[in-house]
Amino acid sequence: MDRDMRIAMVSGSVIAGLLYLGCVVWDALVPAYAMRAAWAPLLPGFLWLSIASLLLGLVETLVYGALLGWLISWVPRVVARAVR
Repeated sequence: MDRDMRIAMVSGSVIAGLLYLGCVVWDALVPAYAMRAAWAPLLPGFLWLSIASLLLGLVETLVYGALLGWLISWVPRVVARAVR
C-alpha cells in the first residue's frame, strides 16, 4: 500500500468520523429530525446514546470511511491499468 492510498484512507476515515459525530450532536439537539432509525441497519450494535454505543458507531464509521478511501484510490488504478 503506497502513501497516496494511505492518505485517501485516513482522509475518508476523518471525514466519515466527523460526519458521524456531527449527526449524533444533531440528533441530540433536534430529535424531531433524528436519523438513528437509518443508522440501525448501517451500524450493527449501535444503540442510541450510550458511551459504548457511541464509540462502537464511531469505530464502525471510521472503518467504513477507510474502506471508501481505499476504493476511491484503488478503482482509478485498476481502470488505468486496464486501459493501457
